[in-house]
Amino acid sequence: MRVIINEMPKDNFAIAGELVRGRKAAKQ
Repeated sequence: MRVIINEMPKDNFAIAGELVRGRKAAKQ
């Protein structure tokens, strides 16, 4: 996972982080 994250632009990483937050919020 670290390799993929390092290759991803910061913008995409931020978007992915928000998607993860959305999934966690949906589970709760």
